[in-house]
Amino acid sequence: MNKGTKACGGLYLLSILYTVTGISGIVYPVAFSIYLIYVLGVFFLLSGIVNSIDGIKNLKNPKYNWGMSLFLGIIELIFSFSIFASPVISSIYLIIYTGILLLVRGLFVISSLLGRKGELKIPHISTGVVSVLFGILFIMIPVFSKELIVLVIAWFIIFSGVDLFIITMGINKVYEE
Repeated sequence: MNKGTKACGGLYLLSILYTVTGISGIVYPVAFSIYLIYVLGVFFLLSGIVNSIDGIKNLKNPKYNWGMSLFLGIIELIFSFSIFASPVISSIYLIIYTGILLLVRGLFVISSLLGRKGELKIPHISTGVVSVLFGILFIMIPVFSKELIVLVIAWFIIFSGVDLFIITMGINKVYEE
C-alpha cells in the first residue's frame, strides 16, 4: 500500500465521520446542540491538521498555494484549541467567529483556484463556495434565529464530508495515473 492510498483511506474515513456527525445533528438536534461546542472544536481540529499537513507536504510544489493551506490549518488549530480551552464562550460569538473563518477560508480557496486548470478544480471550487455560503449563514443566522444554528452547522458538516469524499475520489484518480 503506497502513501497515496493510505492518505486517501484516511480522507475517506474523515469524510464519512463528517457526514455521520452532520446527520446526527439533524436527527438528534437537542443532543447535538448540547455538544455543539465540542463538535465544532473537533471539526476545526481535524480540518486544521489536514490543512497543515497538506501545506507542509506541498512546500516544494510551485503550482500549489501551500502558504494558504498552512495558514488556514494553523488558524483552524488555534481556533479549535481556544474552543477546548474555554468552552463557556458565548454561542453567538462562537458562531459569528466561525462564520468569519469559513468566509475567509472559502475566499482563500476560490482565489487560489482562479486561473488554474485541472480535474480537481471543480470540487475545490465547490469547497470554497460552500464555505462562503455557510460563512455568510453563520454570520447572519444568530441575528435572525438561534434555533436554526444547530441545523445550519449540521448541514455544513454534511456538505464538508461529501465534498471531502468527492475530492478524495479525484485524488485517487491522480494517484492511479
